[in-house]
Amino acid sequence: MYIRKSKNNGFTIIELMVSILIISILIYAASSISSNLYADYIFKDFATRVEYQAKYAKIRAIQNSQYTGVCVNTTTKMITLRQMGANSSTPCDTSKPLLKTIDLSTTRNMNIGTSTNYIFDGRGLASTEGSVCIDNNKQYVKLLVGMTNFRTQKGDGVCP
Repeated sequence: MYIRKSKNNGFTIIELMVSILIISILIYAASSISSNLYADYIFKDFATRVEYQAKYAKIRAIQNSQYTGVCVNTTTKMITLRQMGANSSTPCDTSKPLLKTIDLSTTRNMNIGTSTNYIFDGRGLASTEGSVCIDNNKQYVKLLVGMTNFRTQKGDGVCP
């Protein structure tokens, strides 16, 4: 007499646990990589905003034939752009109309390093040269505003 053995089609508990372990390791690796990529993306986004704000300030000064100033406040981590009028030398004057603001206070590990205010006159020339430096403790971007040009410095570490 022939006895037929039944086949077990399915997972054992050990196979299930090993599969769950492998999947959890892959998820952990992917999440740590994606969080680093996201932090890098946020830093590059703010660096682009700082550069755009400087270019916008110059264009706005030429467009309205008035002074525009960029005020850098390192304590509140705010960079503001103000329409300053026909002749003004204080870009941080809060009585002047506010055009744009970059707020770094809500982001983690973002700092404004040594920076100075700068002003564009009605011809688009920087009547007061300045710089803005932001970093995320791993890399920095420093925008240097000269009389007629912009220059960007990038490097590793914090702002010099």
